[in-house]
Amino acid sequence: MTDAALEGQADATTPAHRLRGPEQWVLGLLAILGMALAVNQLFNLQLFAGVVFLDNRYLFLLAACFLSAAFIAFPGWRRTRPGVPLLDWALAALTLATTGWLAWNAQNIVAEGWEYAAPPVAIGMAVLLWALVLEALRRSGGTVIFWIVLVASLYPLVASHMPSPLTALSVPPAEAASFHMLSMESAFGIPMRAFGELVVGFIVFGIAMIHTGAGDFFNNIAFALVGRWRGGAAQVAVISSGMQGSISGSVISNVVTSGVVTIPMMKRTGFAAPTASGIEAVASTGGV
Repeated sequence: MTDAALEGQADATTPAHRLRGPEQWVLGLLAILGMALAVNQLFNLQLFAGVVFLDNRYLFLLAACFLSAAFIAFPGWRRTRPGVPLLDWALAALTLATTGWLAWNAQNIVAEGWEYAAPPVAIGMAVLLWALVLEALRRSGGTVIFWIVLVASLYPLVASHMPSPLTALSVPPAEAASFHMLSMESAFGIPMRAFGELVVGFIVFGIAMIHTGAGDFFNNIAFALVGRWRGGAAQVAVISSGMQGSISGSVISNVVTSGVVTIPMMKRTGFAAPTASGIEAVASTGGV
């Protein structure tokens, strides 16, 4: 496939083209609420009526902001018409309701051990959130990662039937759903805690670097070093990501600060959009 075809294919699958004014406002509001929530929790600012959130309540609220946004930003199927269909709005609202209910009952989840003995309503909410997480993952990450996570999440149901290295006691679906969504060990375990307690802080730091000019400083150094060489745009991405990664410590922060400059620059100099994005992703990962 030619570079032009790849670039056209990437543009056709970009979800941003379907967002109109109202959708953009809703996404912006969810992003602002999510970042305000994260900053409040990370720095213990007690902005919300002086309340300090439990860890699981904070993660449920964070999921309410960002998981619901996935259904607005990413289409469930290839769609050429602008605007978000009613089904996606319904899924976003359902996500807000489910995670909001769990956040409201966060203390009961911990105090009453719902991870092991959840009431029927909580089990229903856990099953519903399990399905919503998988659907949001399919939309944002693709079919391959969806199937990998789906198979892994179903492992507790068939653990007793697995070969020797993987064998374990199987659990019923209700118990598996409670473990995945109500405990701090699965969906809201290490990955979500790392995002909510570490990565979000680096994202805020990266945005601060953009608006204070620090990102431009590192990009300009990279331009001065290799900007005139063949493939210099890609080399600028590698060098600037390496320098910024030495102080940011976050792949996402790297992409936010350097990628907004280097990806469009690589596209203008002839790189296909997927190639430019891949170079920046690898450079940002290696830079950290």
